[in-house]
Amino acid sequence: MIGSSSNLDHHQPISEINVTPMVDVMLILLVIFILTAPLLAQSIKVNLPRTVNVEAAEPAVVHLNLYADGRYELAGIEVDAITLSDLLSKQLKSQPDLVLSLNADASVPYQQVAQLLAIARRAGLKRLSLATQN
Repeated sequence: MIGSSSNLDHHQPISEINVTPMVDVMLILLVIFILTAPLLAQSIKVNLPRTVNVEAAEPAVVHLNLYADGRYELAGIEVDAITLSDLLSKQLKSQPDLVLSLNADASVPYQQVAQLLAIARRAGLKRLSLATQN
């Protein structure tokens, strides 16, 4: 009976995974990456042509104030919504990269600001700057 029980032990499945080959492969890959990484970091020297340093033109900025009582002031001149749209359209024709700087009072309801943004969009403005305080 003793001989038969040892016979059964040899036929049982092995439930442990042998990780030694996997560790060997990982170490070999690590060594390969360590050796090849400096080779990949080398760059090719290129002699680039020189250019004249030309300053980019600053875009034209027009300031628009929106007061708590709903008044608009464009570049120091008080205007209504229709006149504002016309003036912005005219300025965009002469200066296509025009930036509208919006200075809205903190107590102005968001609906009025949204209406102002809609007026600017209808006029064709693509660039807008919102002024804030820290």
